[in-house]
Amino acid sequence: MPDAVMTFDQVSKRFGAREVLKNVSFQIRKGECMALTGLNGCGKTTLLKLAAGLTLPSSGAVRAGDGIRIQYIPESFPRLNLSARDLLRSLGRVEGSDQKRIKKRMEQLLVLFSLQEASGIPIRAYSKGMLQKVSVIQAFLSQADVLLLDEPLSGQDRESQDAFKRLVRESLREGTAVLLACHEQPLIRALAGTAFVIRDGELHPCEAPFGEDEVIFLFGTPEPGFLIPPDLEGILRTEDHGGELLLAAQQGACDEILRRMLQAGCRLKEMRHEKDR
Repeated sequence: MPDAVMTFDQVSKRFGAREVLKNVSFQIRKGECMALTGLNGCGKTTLLKLAAGLTLPSSGAVRAGDGIRIQYIPESFPRLNLSARDLLRSLGRVEGSDQKRIKKRMEQLLVLFSLQEASGIPIRAYSKGMLQKVSVIQAFLSQADVLLLDEPLSGQDRESQDAFKRLVRESLREGTAVLLACHEQPLIRALAGTAFVIRDGELHPCEAPFGEDEVIFLFGTPEPGFLIPPDLEGILRTEDHGGELLLAAQQGACDEILRRMLQAGCRLKEMRHEKDR
């Protein structure tokens, strides 16, 4: 599959006699957001840990391309003695990125999530929502090839939720592949192009989770692996079907999206308004 950055090939995971995941196979591509949902304990977190390399499969293989950068937002972030600012500086040094750029990015994110005033306080004193903000910020310090999100909105206020969704959409437009595990259907509708429910250890496709007040475009693309113009605003998510691109857009951005996509050589095959299901 073109532009695949990670592949699960017949992956199973057992904990003692319990088989949590059974022969799971899928690929995730650049700029794609795939959502995982299901009951508590169904295997969502285990699948993300397998993708992050934090646990190994009992059978099968998880493959990522050479040099793939993975960022992970876990469901619960550890309560450390470090301050948020010290932790983020340390993570920036570990990544080896340009320190001036990392510092500027850190300050922008602390302001965006209203955490700048508390950034010098040890993380162990943070509320659950504040901890989750730190988890989000560390994942967005630098551009990732794969972004793994485990219940990323847990404990966050509405403004932080909106900021988080904007960051994910920006990353998708820049080509990051996103694997999202959550229960919230509005978040799935807001970000994901494809969705699966984990049931009895297996992945079962869900209907594409397009939501209310969105316009759906179906374009024929000029070439395999076609990339959407990176500065194009109002795109909520996409699905690449090999020569066809399904694109969900904010209603107010439709005229500009249509104009730019046609300029880029795409052919409009279908356009419709989609109501929430």
